[in-house]
Amino acid sequence: MYNLDEAMAEWRTRMVAAGIKSPAVLDELESHLQEDVDERIRSGANAPEAFAAAEERLGQANRLKAEFEQAEGRTALGSQGWLRAFAMGLGILMGICFLGFSAFGLLKHELGVWHRVLGFSALGAMGVLGSGSFLLSRRFLGPAEPRLKTVAAFGGPVVCVAWMFGFFHLILPHCELEIASLIVALLWALAPGAVLVGTSLGLAEGQPKNPAAS
Repeated sequence: MYNLDEAMAEWRTRMVAAGIKSPAVLDELESHLQEDVDERIRSGANAPEAFAAAEERLGQANRLKAEFEQAEGRTALGSQGWLRAFAMGLGILMGICFLGFSAFGLLKHELGVWHRVLGFSALGAMGVLGSGSFLLSRRFLGPAEPRLKTVAAFGGPVVCVAWMFGFFHLILPHCELEIASLIVALLWALAPGAVLVGTSLGLAEGQPKNPAAS
């Protein structure tokens, strides 16, 4: 004699074997399946026919697994999208604030025309280097493998720290600069940092390669 409870238990076992291992997901699917079977039985179908039709309607194990994996992938991408947007917005805001305060400082302090030209040139170089490194890293490093992106993300700050350490401890002490020249020198020394900011934003914005598409 056909046992509906045994058929339901076998169905659940097949779902687990197919890769749907979350108890919450299995319970929800089983609830939908049970409701469909009960409705078909009330409509006059016998238990085997009702179960077979309900299972067919719900979908086979492999199709269900693929659908849930896609749903989980979309959720993960959605979360990463918010993180990327936050990181990009914060980086852009910090860059604008830095350039704005630096420009204000160049205009406020009593600097000569030549020092102001050099100072604003440094700010312009920061903008060009930052936007250029963003575009290049998003294009070439954004779709790269996670390991390469990790190396680029951690290697950049190490290089920047090493450069600033060398500038302040090895180069600057040997230069006798007045305050105006010192301000300009510091701005130019900070210009390479725009490359790091742009690269970090490009890595956050870039999408990883899709193995299924290759």
